[in-house]
Amino acid sequence: MPDYVGNWLECRNRNCGFPIRLPDPELVLKGRRGDKDRAAFLFACPVCLHVNPYNQNHLREVRFRSRDPYQAGRLVLYSVRFGCARPRCSTELSVLTVAAVNVSLAMLLGFWERWKAKLKCTSGHTFRIPVPEVWWIQEEKSLGFSDPPKGPLSRK
Repeated sequence: MPDYVGNWLECRNRNCGFPIRLPDPELVLKGRRGDKDRAAFLFACPVCLHVNPYNQNHLREVRFRSRDPYQAGRLVLYSVRFGCARPRCSTELSVLTVAAVNVSLAMLLGFWERWKAKLKCTSGHTFRIPVPEVWWIQEEKSLGFSDPPKGPLSRK
């Protein structure tokens, strides 16, 4: 059986540690600012629902026995963007997470609205996640995928 090189990320919640298979790191890191090794991104674990900061150094290259589930159309990388719910705060965050393609967006929102995040805004206060109705959600696609991006998704 052939091996397939892929990437994974281990959840940073010390009570979880779930290994999460990821698509190409270039897709995960796209649009991030700064040094490639230090470019931070937020990732929500699909198991424990904790949102934590990560960078390139947290990604692990691994040999898998199965093909890439993203290219096979079984997993999707989502980007969820929202602003802080505190009045007059302009901080905006983008959180990456994964899900099976056969799980509806309505079902995913039921999980995602229970995300646990201990993050600070640029002004120093604790970031408050707003209600899901104001979130911007999109599927992340790489140039190597055969189907075009579907654009933003909506709960309505």
